[in-house]
Amino acid sequence: MLVLGTFACSKSQEEQLTPEIPAPITTIPISAKITDFVVQAASFASDINLYALGNTSAGSVQLYKSTDGGVSWIKNTTFNQSMNAVYFLNDGKGLVAGNYFGSTSNSGSSWQVLAGLSETVVTITPSKTQEAFLTKLLFDNTHGRKYTEIYTFDWATMNFVNSQYITLDGYQKASHSLVNKVVVFAGEGGKATKATLNSQNEWAWDYINTPQTNNLQTVAVISEQTYIVAGVSGTFLKTTNAGTSWTPIST
Repeated sequence: MLVLGTFACSKSQEEQLTPEIPAPITTIPISAKITDFVVQAASFASDINLYALGNTSAGSVQLYKSTDGGVSWIKNTTFNQSMNAVYFLNDGKGLVAGNYFGSTSNSGSSWQVLAGLSETVVTITPSKTQEAFLTKLLFDNTHGRKYTEIYTFDWATMNFVNSQYITLDGYQKASHSLVNKVVVFAGEGGKATKATLNSQNEWAWDYINTPQTNNLQTVAVISEQTYIVAGVSGTFLKTTNAGTSWTPIST
């Protein structure tokens, strides 16, 4: 009787620990819809504070904000020029980019235009906690060359620290960062640029060449040595030595 009782108790405990297999998720719940609005970029300031930048059918450039994780949206800002990128460090400090750079310290209630910028801007890339990178595309009419100006923005002072000119016969349009370590920019002609934070807490810049000339449209920084770039015509490359050599990945 003692043996049977022990066995029955163990069996009962095993049955209680057996989890049920959940049903597969076939649909994703949709939050509130913003009418007459096409999203160009979005930023999550927190789990519940979201920002969406986009255009209306009339051509108006709008920034909407949600404070409940996307359940409802309120129009935050109407911009009078084209904007295509937005990033918020937190619910207070944010950046927009397009025909100029704009910054806010009060959740978009007011914006400060950062002077001297009028060309098209493509990316905002957060890197360190106190920094972000913004890229500006320029064309040298005298020499007929494209080049990219990359600005380092300091969140503490809400201003630029410095800028770096990248001339690679093609624009650098994509970027991705490894927090506190490396930022890689990639773009036209298979060219890329790497920024590495050195021991003096300064960014050191290096050119990276890939073994092909197809335009690169995206980049991912996996570690300090491992990057992946992808682009047109099925271009998909990986490096494990910070760009010294690249291995094609079949697509």
